[in-house]
Amino acid sequence: YNTVSDKWGTVRTIMVPEKSSAGTLYLACVDYDITFIKDLLRKNLFKSIATVSCFFLLTIPIIIAYSASYRKYLRNISESEKKYRRLTENATDMIYRMSLPDGKYEYVSPAAEKIFGHPPETWFNNPVLIRETIHPDSVNYFNEKWNLMKNGHVEPTYEYKILYKKKQTRWIHQRNVTVNDEEGNLIAIEGIVTDVSELKQSEKALKESHERFLTVLNSID
Repeated sequence: YNTVSDKWGTVRTIMVPEKSSAGTLYLACVDYDITFIKDLLRKNLFKSIATVSCFFLLTIPIIIAYSASYRKYLRNISESEKKYRRLTENATDMIYRMSLPDGKYEYVSPAAEKIFGHPPETWFNNPVLIRETIHPDSVNYFNEKWNLMKNGHVEPTYEYKILYKKKQTRWIHQRNVTVNDEEGNLIAIEGIVTDVSELKQSEKALKESHERFLTVLNSID
């Protein structure tokens, strides 16, 4: 095709090669006045540009407001994470999260070293470390609770004895919170572990004092 424009408008000529019945080759030509079409396209283009520009100008404040709100949201999350980390890392109790049923530690607070004698990284590298610290007097108790836990039954609290650095006997009180997936399956335990050795010693001393008092009282009779 061929397009020609002048002051009167724009004409497009479409040429198609044809062959007559006698075998003579010729060009079949058709002329179209496309001035109106070009004007229409030009006007629509201007309208489209104007529409997009207006939409963009209207959405700029929304984008800016959303961006500022999102940045504030991220700052709030960051501050919350910092506060939570300060609380957990400065706590005297050991805070942990263990995935189930594999029994691997996902988080262990620094207090683990003070209570058990092993830093957090040791728990990550050796998930069965807790078994190695259990006092012989609490082995059967621990095995029973561990098997129940793997089957999805976790009691709110555990209390058992450990060997701190394989030497010193300590009493441990453990509080548990279960974490379940959308189908209700147990997938993790989050807990707080407290050294209650001093409390146990006080209870023992109080019990012995009470028994001595009873002995003295009975001897008077």
